[in-house]
Amino acid sequence: MNTNRLSTLALAVATVLGSSAAVAEDAAAPDTSKWACKRCPFDKEYRANAELGALYVTEDSAKFGDYTGLSEKGGYVIADAEGKSTGESGYSLEYSLEDLGLDSRSGIIEGGKQGSYDFFLSYDAIPKYRYDTAYTPYLGTGSNSLSLPDDWVGGDTTREMTTLSSSLRQVDVKHDRETWGIGGRFFAAENWKFALAFHREDRQGKGIASGSFIYKGAQLHKPIDYTTDRVDASARYSADTWHLELAYFASQFDNKSSSLYWDNPFTVSGDARDAGQIALEPDNDFQQILVSGSKRFGHHTVLTGTFSTGTGSQNQSFLPYTVNSALQIDPLPASNLDGDVETTHYDIGVTSRPTSLRKLKLKAWWKYDERDNSSRTELFTTPVLNDSWVDSQYVNPQYSFERTRFHASAEYDVLDDLGLAIGADFGQLDRTDLAVKSQDETDGWLRAHWRPMDGMLDLRATIGKESRDPDNYRADLADGQNPLMRKYNMADRERSYFDFYGSWSHREIPVSVGLGARYADDDYDKSQLGLLSGSDSRVSGDVSYMFNERNTGYLHFGFEGIEAKQSNSEFYSAADWRAKREDDFVTAGLGWKSEAIVNNLDLEIDYTYARSEGKTKLDSDARELGRLPDLETELNSLRMELTYHLNERLDLLFGWWWEKFDSKDWSLQGVQPGTMASYVAFGADPYEYDVNVFSLSGRYSFGPRAAAGEDATE
Repeated sequence: MNTNRLSTLALAVATVLGSSAAVAEDAAAPDTSKWACKRCPFDKEYRANAELGALYVTEDSAKFGDYTGLSEKGGYVIADAEGKSTGESGYSLEYSLEDLGLDSRSGIIEGGKQGSYDFFLSYDAIPKYRYDTAYTPYLGTGSNSLSLPDDWVGGDTTREMTTLSSSLRQVDVKHDRETWGIGGRFFAAENWKFALAFHREDRQGKGIASGSFIYKGAQLHKPIDYTTDRVDASARYSADTWHLELAYFASQFDNKSSSLYWDNPFTVSGDARDAGQIALEPDNDFQQILVSGSKRFGHHTVLTGTFSTGTGSQNQSFLPYTVNSALQIDPLPASNLDGDVETTHYDIGVTSRPTSLRKLKLKAWWKYDERDNSSRTELFTTPVLNDSWVDSQYVNPQYSFERTRFHASAEYDVLDDLGLAIGADFGQLDRTDLAVKSQDETDGWLRAHWRPMDGMLDLRATIGKESRDPDNYRADLADGQNPLMRKYNMADRERSYFDFYGSWSHREIPVSVGLGARYADDDYDKSQLGLLSGSDSRVSGDVSYMFNERNTGYLHFGFEGIEAKQSNSEFYSAADWRAKREDDFVTAGLGWKSEAIVNNLDLEIDYTYARSEGKTKLDSDARELGRLPDLETELNSLRMELTYHLNERLDLLFGWWWEKFDSKDWSLQGVQPGTMASYVAFGADPYEYDVNVFSLSGRYSFGPRAAAGEDATE
């Protein structure tokens, strides 16, 4: 029996008994001492479970270890725990510790007193693996200075680097992310709520950078040593019909390596470009103040609003124009950018269901966003490209924008099970220092929502059309590109789209079915060069069926197809070559969960299949191009877990996880460090692995258990 219903029934019984005291004297009160609430297992008690065991991974793989922490062959410790304690006066403490024996471990502790305060302490670690098959001739990887061996022999091409092969050493491309968090909320009186939280994120390891000297270059390991601190604070007042909240947010990013210096592996007679230097992510900070609130008028109209203002700053010291001493350069005009960007956001919205027309729902909102870049501008008289030559003078741009958006929609219940809606969105975007100064955006749509069969069938369909209309395209602000070129995010575009979602369930048959579809077609009708058209088709579905109380099965699938056409010019004129790209994605999965298939043995199985394929066909007026090699990936993943209940407290768990991943990537396939004449690459292999993970663990439950024969309420 539901506990709320039970409480209501008890109150009603008490009322009747109180008005009939003479009769109640002879009635025996029900004995509730042995009642237990199955839906409230932690009520005024402590319960927990802990799991300890081991797992074994059969193969080394950076790809498999990405996010999981299982990158190396060998054994790992399984250590998990969770629990919750609730006291008599509303005090509670809850914790969850996961994967403590892995690099992907996490944990959180939450507690407090209901209606008075709560707090949390969290930790989360995520490993990010890129390659474990990368090779480099550079020494000092992980630092901000990469040097070549003393016996290095350079050359005009990689074939002339006679010591390249003997100088190579394997270096993993990976970094670890750790996030700590602490915070809490305090409920003052009846209407006030205060919140404060602090998070620190550390990232350490090696990333990927590319250093070049115009037509020659090398793939480099850049150091990753970042720290990001975040603070969130808020105060909220809530009344019967309105609320108001004041919030503050601050973040600070610190990169302990401001630049990357590397030796030039190429040597040309008379060339003084013996080294290069690039800037890495600069230190920066951001602060924001936000005010939001809502007001309810009557029972059918709600007004909401938000205002925020923020400031971001960056004053990292400039690097010199170049480390190439042979170039004649002027002094830098300033020591740093003195960067300052201010953001502003307004929004106001209203939702109403008029009293006279209860079947009609109206909604409208207006939003305004501004990014004002007030950073100092300077004239750089001798900017240097790739430590190779002095370019023409340059003034750093101030990229800013203003965006205004308005939405209006109306929904009407034509029938009890049929609703129709119409809506429109209007927007305007104004930019500075870009090829398109202003553009208008519109989106109109119609939607139908039908719930026949007493709501067991739910069907939703939306059809719409979007339009983006930029003003005059200024090719002189487009970084010297072909004047016929149009960047896809600034070009005229017409989009038509259709969305569908349907679900079915039955009150007497334990089955549920879901089906979704989307189609969008883009036409860049005024672009001569650049993206010309694109389309996106998606279909997905899922089915679940409960055969009985102990056996449940499910199935899901998905398909997505993306097509795009573009054109470009080889000779800085009209279109003389074209490309057509097709990307297909297929996913499918099924699973089964069974309790007590054999005595005290439970079984859970999950299988997932995913495949992607990318094709690019090229067509040129000047020569035969054909097509690029296909890009393909395929994933098979099977998980199985057996749980044997030795007794009411101790479970024995056995797990098997098999995963196979194959890929065909022509940008990596057969590309060794010296394969390309003018570029020293990592020589990393395409992602491929076939991994089995076996696990064995025991899980023990702590806390009181209901004795046999005790009644339990649902």
